[in-house]
Amino acid sequence: MKRFILVAFALCAFNTSAMAQDSVRLAEAHNLGPGTWSCGRVVELTRAGSSPELGQAVGWVLGSWSFATTVRDEEFKQVVTSIGPVEIFKRTVVECQKVLPEIMMFRVVNSMIAKTAPKTSASETQPEDEG
Repeated sequence: MKRFILVAFALCAFNTSAMAQDSVRLAEAHNLGPGTWSCGRVVELTRAGSSPELGQAVGWVLGSWSFATTVRDEEFKQVVTSIGPVEIFKRTVVECQKVLPEIMMFRVVNSMIAKTAPKTSASETQPEDEG
């Protein structure tokens, strides 16, 4: 019995150690599919036009924003609703064009969500003209 307890303790200690070592990767662990695509790839897909991959990217972006409305306050939800899905994806592509092409799309989307202030109106959140 003592041997079993020692083995169980060792396994728990090892598991805790492995989790601590992987803590840096945990933030990215939930990102699968289009979220892990590079911004360069998403920009190219957008330029190329309609494709199943582009549809996947749009769905991933909108799913991320939709989830954010479940964990943020009502004002955030109103901002997202007022901007709308088409504009959200367009703005994501604009933001992807501003970063290095190899940056993963989830980083851009997460940053956009984090920077969206609950009391910001749709007109205040429009991207600057690249003019």
